[in-house]
Amino acid sequence: MKNPETYAEEFVIKEFPEANSRDVFLLAKGFIAGFKIGEDLRMKRMSPYEYIIDIISTYYDIPIEIMKQKTRKREIVQARQISFYFGKKYTNFSLYRLGKFFELDHATALHGIGVIENLKDTNRNFRKELKEIEEIIAEKIKQES
Repeated sequence: MKNPETYAEEFVIKEFPEANSRDVFLLAKGFIAGFKIGEDLRMKRMSPYEYIIDIISTYYDIPIEIMKQKTRKREIVQARQISFYFGKKYTNFSLYRLGKFFELDHATALHGIGVIENLKDTNRNFRKELKEIEEIIAEKIKQES
C-alpha cells in the first residue's frame, strides 16, 4: 500500500501538470492533510457508537466537544439523548458504555433513551428528524459492509 505522500505526489502531477515545484509541494501538502483528516470514517478508526455520534453531531451542527460538555442547553442535551437512543439501537454497548463516552452514568443514558422514545411517540416533527438521522446511519452502515 502506498503512503499518503506518494498518492499526493501522483495526484498533483497528474491533475496539475503545469504546476511548478512550489505549487506541487503546497497542493500535495493540502492533499495529505485532507487524506489524513478526511471524511473516510474507516480511516478514523471509530467505534460504531462514535460513527453514530459523529452523524448526529453533523446533523445538528454541534461539535462533539460541545456535546461532551456538562451543560443543560436543550439542543445539546437532546443531541446527546439521540446519541444514546441510536447507540442502544445500533450497537450492543451497555448503558454504562453509552454514558461513559459523555462522562455520564448509565442512569442518564437510560433516562435519555426514555425521553427520546416519548418524544418520538408524541411529536410528529421530531419523529421525522429521527427518521432522517436513521436513514443517514443506515446509509453509513450499508457503505461499510
